[in-house]
Amino acid sequence: DAASSHERAPGNDPAVGRQRVPAHAQPHGPACRWKHKSLFTLRVNPHSQHSGVLLLDGLTCPSNTVLRSLARHSGILSLGGLTCLNDEQAALLSTQRGDLYLDGLTNLPDSVAEHLGQHQGLLGLCGIKNLSDTAAASLAKCRGGLMLCGLKAISDRTAEIFSRHEWDLHLDGIQSLSDNAATSLSDHESLISLKGLTEIRHRVPFSRSTRRQVFVM
Repeated sequence: DAASSHERAPGNDPAVGRQRVPAHAQPHGPACRWKHKSLFTLRVNPHSQHSGVLLLDGLTCPSNTVLRSLARHSGILSLGGLTCLNDEQAALLSTQRGDLYLDGLTNLPDSVAEHLGQHQGLLGLCGIKNLSDTAAASLAKCRGGLMLCGLKAISDRTAEIFSRHEWDLHLDGIQSLSDNAATSLSDHESLISLKGLTEIRHRVPFSRSTRRQVFVM
């Protein structure tokens, strides 16, 4: 039963604070966190609805039925154990409303990115090392922040695409930008985090936006 496959930590249990929460995944308000104990006996009520924090980073091979149920979760959902997604699975997860962390993914096919770009909420994909311009165009449609801290470099075209993304953009793995890429990103109108940036060839006016913009170095 559910009691044998999950352990619910009470909101005032100090053990809750010791569970790993993805970066920037701290909730505002009461949190309900579940510690997944059995990777092979997870059962989810398809009619259940849950809000708060769900950390299921030990889940590696969920069925589509499980993903369909988890997509009903409203809040923070971390599935860091997933190392690949097919189109059907990506389509299911795209319907989740809230912060979605898929930091175990290392490869992002264009077709999968097209589905994830329909997500509403922050999308964490910090395991991705390379991103095509086509995939970037899909992700830029996501109605929430984008965390792509595993990227070491982006093309000028991707920078231009991301400049039109309307929410926060985290690219903390990028170490250098071309003049064209830096100029494009300077048009971004929300927060940009580039904490790993060590080189811009020439001075770029990152504060020229007419709306609020924060550039982190």
